[in-house]
Amino acid sequence: MKVAAATKEFTIDSVDLKASTTFNCGELALKISKAGMGKSMFSDKQEFSVSFTSASDLESVSEMKFFDAQGNQIEANKNSWGGGIGMYFADYTFKAAVDHVKIVATCFQDLKNVEVPLVIKTGVGI
Repeated sequence: MKVAAATKEFTIDSVDLKASTTFNCGELALKISKAGMGKSMFSDKQEFSVSFTSASDLESVSEMKFFDAQGNQIEANKNSWGGGIGMYFADYTFKAAVDHVKIVATCFQDLKNVEVPLVIKTGVGI
């Protein structure tokens, strides 16, 4: 099981939501691999989505919030994530198309694996 006892917020004041944009959340380097309108794998509807990638595992990113120039939060949902072997990704779908945002990312500071004993007993219920 992965656990953490502390988080830290990182604010990136100005991010262009377009392919090849790079920025850091502390020591975590992120890159936008794609951004734009398209169909999601789970829907036929056109949606604005952004794919963030990194050579480092993105499990340390607890939450990303997006804000417009006026400071209003932009509705966005993380809809897929994963990766391995040197490339990790997190995809977000936005309620509306945007080209420029402020990002506030909450990241775990001490994420670690802990072994938890698990015992499962089975039997025939009579």
